[in-house]
Amino acid sequence: MPIIDDNNEIIGMVTIDTDIHTRITSSDLLIERMEDLNKKIDLMGNRFNILVEESHSLFTTINSSKQLIEQTSQIVDFIKNVSDQTKILGINASIEARHKGLNNKGFRVIATEIVEISNKTINSVEKISRLVKDIGHNQDKLLKEKMDTELEIKIFNEMISQLKKDIKEIETVINEFKVI
Repeated sequence: MPIIDDNNEIIGMVTIDTDIHTRITSSDLLIERMEDLNKKIDLMGNRFNILVEESHSLFTTINSSKQLIEQTSQIVDFIKNVSDQTKILGINASIEARHKGLNNKGFRVIATEIVEISNKTINSVEKISRLVKDIGHNQDKLLKEKMDTELEIKIFNEMISQLKKDIKEIETVINEFKVI
């Protein structure tokens, strides 16, 4: 239908869409689906927040474990040093006992036992050191995986945020289409 001005000139056209009800119904349904999708994204966001909290707790435990490993290494080093010194004292005592002769045979047996105990302690300390070192390597892997997980969490969060923005833009377009 033409729109005519005061001079009988056509200045525009008006069309009537006979299928407007179907369009409005379809756009309402589309908006409803988009709202449902938004709710699902919100639920995913909530689950994501729970994952972030649990990950944070795990990361705190990993960091704490690293500190405990370092403290254990320090204790093992101390025990090794004491054992090394004990061995040296035992060897020196054994040498002195040999110099003194038969009268100090009992002292020499004790000195030899001190050296043997020291050797056993050193062997045990070396085994513990290897275990602590292996635990430390595993801890380093955990720390790397922690950093990787933190990055993935950040990326996932950004993707969810972008998806929500995209849905809002679609809803805006649908609402504008409805007005036309």
